[in-house]
Amino acid sequence: MKKYKARKYLPNSGDPHGVLLQVDPQNLTIYDDGEQEILNLADFDLELSGIEGDRIRMSHRPTGTVFLTSDPNLVKELEKNGGIHTVEQRATYIHKKLRILPYKRVAYIGTICGVVLGIPLIFYLTFDVWVNMAVNNIPASVEESIGKAYIADSKTKYDKKSALWKRVDTIGQRLVKHLDKNPYKFHFLIENKNELNAYALPGGTICVLSKIVKEAKSDDEIAGVLGHEIGHVKNRDTLRHMLHSGGLGLVLSLIFGGEDKNQQIQQIIPLLTALESLNYSRAQESSADETAILLTLKSGYDPEALIELFKRFAKDEPKYGKAVYSIMSDHPMSDSRIEMIRHDSEIMRKKLKDEGLLAPKAEPVKITDTASNTTKSKDLGDKDKDKDEDDKDKDDEDSNKDDDDSKKENLHRHRILFWEF
Repeated sequence: MKKYKARKYLPNSGDPHGVLLQVDPQNLTIYDDGEQEILNLADFDLELSGIEGDRIRMSHRPTGTVFLTSDPNLVKELEKNGGIHTVEQRATYIHKKLRILPYKRVAYIGTICGVVLGIPLIFYLTFDVWVNMAVNNIPASVEESIGKAYIADSKTKYDKKSALWKRVDTIGQRLVKHLDKNPYKFHFLIENKNELNAYALPGGTICVLSKIVKEAKSDDEIAGVLGHEIGHVKNRDTLRHMLHSGGLGLVLSLIFGGEDKNQQIQQIIPLLTALESLNYSRAQESSADETAILLTLKSGYDPEALIELFKRFAKDEPKYGKAVYSIMSDHPMSDSRIEMIRHDSEIMRKKLKDEGLLAPKAEPVKITDTASNTTKSKDLGDKDKDKDEDDKDKDDEDSNKDDDDSKKENLHRHRILFWEF
């Protein structure tokens, strides 16, 4: 007869010792250090024990002695040769439980793996929801402070005095007057750079590169660019992109952490050095275009002038060279976007006209000629031929200077364009 290894636990003793068990009809023979003991199987309780339920526990009721074994063959032996109906019945039940135990282990491990993998997946699939919650938890004052901190940290000297700046600021302030429930104080800055671009910082600061202002043929074209940027500020798109880059930990801390204003700023500011070539989603771009259309029409500008601006850049791309690369490659004026702007402009124009909110054509921005101390009342886009030639020569000089400066600038300046138009 086969013998099975087991551990014997005496009553009131925590120290077990090894024994051998042998199943005989109606009896269990125990071999313990050369001694042999025969016990009646009818006096035993049979059950499963252990953390995973894979140990067979045989408890002798008269003496309280317990035998533990992990050999499932002992149960099979009791099932076949126990000789007592109740023991055989109990052995059959335990045998079935042991057979399904491997499947339960697989299911348990699968559940653990599912939870471990599922939680990050759920957060990934719902990350936009968490980001939106974090954005809603950041007051506009904190967002404005982020934009100011970026400007203060930047090596760039922003223009807030020239005729170019006056033109941009005047058009921009005309547009923001028509924003509903505007929590921001908008600031428009000029960056003297030989590139066609514009970008929005969090909290209402909009930077326009000087080249795009010089190349604009009308105030309407500038209004389209600024209106689009104002849309990104209004929809807090830049802040959303920053939080996306910051990851789930930052997002959750902003939702549940209860940080004060300064702590929130300190958490977000490092993201200004981690983002490059930021592009918005198609939905965010469309929403910004809708804002531009509404504001330009309410301010007396033609929203479709933006289309002409981009078409001219695309047509004269060889003329502009590197200056036009980013704006045309990252954000081309596709046919679908042109169609959408024209379609929405037509609908919005009719709606505002019916409501009596469609503004008449805006007066061109008046600029002061500092050399003669006279005021010119003309659209700066209506450039005469001499000025075009002067600007072209100056742009060539600026381009060469920018090539040299950019090498130095990359060494000490980490500038991020949150949105390249």
